Amino acid sequence: MMNALRVIVLVTQIGSLVAAFEPLRLSFEQMETLMKQCGVFPDEKFSTKSIPLAMHGRFINISKAAWAVHLHTEYPGFDADCGGTLISEQHVLTAAHCFYSEICANQATTPKQDDTWLGSWTVYYSGECLPFAEDPCERGQTKAKVAGIRSVIVTGVFFESKCREGDIAIVELDAKVPPSAVATPLCLASMKYQIPNKAMLAAWGSDASRVKSVTSLSMINITTMACPTDAAANVICASESQDENICRGDSGAGMVFSDRTGRRYVIGIASFGTDCRSIQMALDYRDGIVIRSPPYDTFFSEFGEVDNLNRMKGSIFTDVRGFTRFICKYTGVCVDDLYLIPNTNTINASIVPNTNDATIIHRSIH
Repeated sequence: MMNALRVIVLVTQIGSLVAAFEPLRLSFEQMETLMKQCGVFPDEKFSTKSIPLAMHGRFINISKAAWAVHLHTEYPGFDADCGGTLISEQHVLTAAHCFYSEICANQATTPKQDDTWLGSWTVYYSGECLPFAEDPCERGQTKAKVAGIRSVIVTGVFFESKCREGDIAIVELDAKVPPSAVATPLCLASMKYQIPNKAMLAAWGSDASRVKSVTSLSMINITTMACPTDAAANVICASESQDENICRGDSGAGMVFSDRTGRRYVIGIASFGTDCRSIQMALDYRDGIVIRSPPYDTFFSEFGEVDNLNRMKGSIFTDVRGFTRFICKYTGVCVDDLYLIPNTNTINASIVPNTNDATIIHRSIH
């Protein structure tokens, strides 16, 4: 199996949900307004800078990827970093595994109901530069703004499949992010859209060529491909490149495409891929770069450099189109007229939250 672009988060048994908790949902009027504004970038500006980020990605101005957010925690005992996609003023899509243990096949995996744990997460948005990482902000870069997490909502499919399917989570922010040139929600792709041949991903993941985390937003191109016959349901497969690839910290970032009008949609959520650090070590070895540190020695005692490059099998993205009803139900961000019963002004009862098909971690309500 391909290595996961994950950070293991140990979690403990959850208690019963607090009855007072209600998911934040857009009203029908708010949803209609969002549908007119999402994915539209009339004043998009392009940066001429080029810095090797993600895995050999290119530096971009936040206005070119105003939907991109970064989730980070330094809870005692572990660090975790994931990408995310803004889909409303207060909702972000990311990967479920960012908040759960990856050993689901061996034990029951349940969320950690702990205000301190959930409160340790920070969501960064509206800026190219993350203030916590190793590199200083470049001159002229905008430091990202911050928000906290109110709740995390994960589809039941993720647990039923022992984490093989439904690797998607809705993050509710504890404050609204007003739409602007540097914070623009994307539209959700529906089944009327086919999987594009070409797409893009913007995130703050590590750059394996520098063997360190990065502070600056970057973008890579993605080429989709047919999935193997044994692939899980509702996934999109993408080829991997030695030149551009997703990396540690890119999990949860959105696969994005544009329609004929230029409007942008999120169609996939980054889930699995070949470990980019292994790819970079293999490239360094192939190119004659002398590596003396123990991790490299251990790696090459187990795998030959050519063999490792040949083992690149592709990245896996969760197909957002398979979860539009789930997203509509818990956010009010709806496609395909899901919000109302057709030809009526009556809210569709099938998209009213009831928590029967989801697990929710949330902060205490005071």
